[in-house]
Amino acid sequence: MIFILLGLLAFLLFYIYDINSVLWNNTILRHSFFAGCLLFAVSAAGIIRDAYHICSPLSPLNKGALAVSAFFAALTIYTLFFALPFGKVYVHPGSGGRKVCRDGFYGLCRHPAVIWFILCFVFLEAALPARECIIGGILFCAADVVYIIIQDVWSFPVSFADYDDYKKEVPFLKPTSASIHRCISTFRQI
Repeated sequence: MIFILLGLLAFLLFYIYDINSVLWNNTILRHSFFAGCLLFAVSAAGIIRDAYHICSPLSPLNKGALAVSAFFAALTIYTLFFALPFGKVYVHPGSGGRKVCRDGFYGLCRHPAVIWFILCFVFLEAALPARECIIGGILFCAADVVYIIIQDVWSFPVSFADYDDYKKEVPFLKPTSASIHRCISTFRQI
């Protein structure tokens, strides 16, 4: 249960990061996102370790589900930390403020990492159906959806100069045929 609480505390730090970005701009609180990422990594590792001990030995089907879960975990990390042109978005935003990335996965939907995050936990729960893994996965996915709703409605429109236009062009979470085409056609440009 402690690892679930640590994971929820990580999401609280993510929320604090966004609130700080919009309202306070406190130097210390700018590190809350990074701290939340570290805390969530510890939480996920603990849950996986404990669930693995409960559920092992794993069947070939469970091992396959674990591999798929690892793939979606890697896709989540890639989307959050490597799919964005970091320099353009964070370091040198240029005139007119920070602009939204609309290419690749960010042309698919406004919060593509949430899709991969949820799929990661669906397959993790299939691979390691221990109680803490299932409860943690459900709570973490719910906390992530709440987080992106807050971002979409409140913090991103303030943080990105063109977010309102982006909302008109790109679906919130459910890709459309047009957004899938945009994702594929712009992926090479990233």
